[in-house]
Amino acid sequence: MFVLSETGGGVRFYTVSSVYFLKRAWFRPIDRLSNLLLGKASCSCGTQLQRPSMAPPVDSALFDLDGCLYDMTNGLEEHVRSRIFEFMVARLGVEDVALAQQLWTVAFRRYNQSLRGLRAAGYALDTEEYWRFIRGDTARLLAPRPETTALVVALVAAGVRCWVYTNCREREAVEALQALGIPLSLFAGVLGADFQGGRCKPELASFQRVLAHTGLDPHRCIMFEDSPKNLATAKALGMRTILVGSVTCAEERGPACLFDAQVASCTLDEVRAAMPDLLPLGT
Repeated sequence: MFVLSETGGGVRFYTVSSVYFLKRAWFRPIDRLSNLLLGKASCSCGTQLQRPSMAPPVDSALFDLDGCLYDMTNGLEEHVRSRIFEFMVARLGVEDVALAQQLWTVAFRRYNQSLRGLRAAGYALDTEEYWRFIRGDTARLLAPRPETTALVVALVAAGVRCWVYTNCREREAVEALQALGIPLSLFAGVLGADFQGGRCKPELASFQRVLAHTGLDPHRCIMFEDSPKNLATAKALGMRTILVGSVTCAEERGPACLFDAQVASCTLDEVRAAMPDLLPLGT
């Protein structure tokens, strides 16, 4: 059982005998007894907790975008980050790219989204200009992902409502989906930076906004994510969770991560192998 509370210092996750603090993008396991009670298996990103076998059936799914619906090894992540640094120099007056990278690293670790981090640091910037500058040309780095499309199609055919839930702005997320060849009609909606209204994953307030808007039951929802931090909030709310291996997963290595299964990429075959009860063969 997980109980959440949100304070000015961060989000706290309480388990039966374990407390996890989400603060400055790090989780600190105080006691691992609950892991032993639930069952665990080692993985490259931390501790994997096995979900009880009598979990209710899934009727909704949340998909992260970057590093989840496409593989970040295609160069897009590096491209976006370099554009952020260029933006900070060209538009915000930061002295050089090296300093911009240092400032961004500190801000992103604390606020989990570049735009929020820059604003919190005192920079005034135009939202439209920012998003178009850093992500306006990213579609050229993406290619169709039929194997990922097949996963979403199978979920929808099984009666699962799917949403994209991303810290990226909706316009750029839609452009990415189009470049990936994943039909927008498969999703009940794209919930991005504009929708979150100043919040972002992994904040509890952001997840609560999603739950209120969609009406989904977190105990019947599965989340696909490459960020252990984001999955920790989802797990604490009762969602089933699948960690997608990526650069983000590697960068967050060290904190305990809570997930039910792990895949290298979001494909139908990999997800079926990792979580057979979600999409049995024949569905």
